[in-house]
Amino acid sequence: LIFYRFLCYPFRSDMSCYFSPYEKALARFQSNDILDYGAGIPYGLIYSLLNNRKSINSITLIDLDLTHLDFVQFLINKIAPDIKLDIYRLKDTESFPKMGGEYNFFFGKDIFEHLRNPLNNLKELITYSKPDTICYFDFQNKGKKENQHLSPNIDFLTDEMIKMGFKRGTMSYGLSEFIRIG
Repeated sequence: LIFYRFLCYPFRSDMSCYFSPYEKALARFQSNDILDYGAGIPYGLIYSLLNNRKSINSITLIDLDLTHLDFVQFLINKIAPDIKLDIYRLKDTESFPKMGGEYNFFFGKDIFEHLRNPLNNLKELITYSKPDTICYFDFQNKGKKENQHLSPNIDFLTDEMIKMGFKRGTMSYGLSEFIRIG
């Protein structure tokens, strides 16, 4: 059902929230190492691989170990077999994988509200950032605590990004832009 829901996204809403951040971020650096946290079906990434992949050096996806990751892996390997792809399949939403490498473009939409302690995962995520990094994260409050929204009030994460050395950029379709130039 989750896979079906992800597949329906392009038919029910404006996809600019996925495409625009990727377009902006990929234009910023000549070489991009991308980490998509809570990737689902990464529509912005897929769009970029089809339209502007020359600046994409590597891709890392982190999400729950569900069927959609098999589909995404298959699709990316067919579209861009020459680009390094790492996929971390989580068994638990609270866990964070031990990874190698550093990244200069982070994307995370509709993920942090699903964590009991989103700040811990955000801090762990940022330990993998390069000195020059751009991030697009969805830190909008999601209302009350219900269903899968374990921490719906996450706007405080904006201040935490600033404490970690990032400057807040523009909002882009509900996603906050954060930039750090080392």
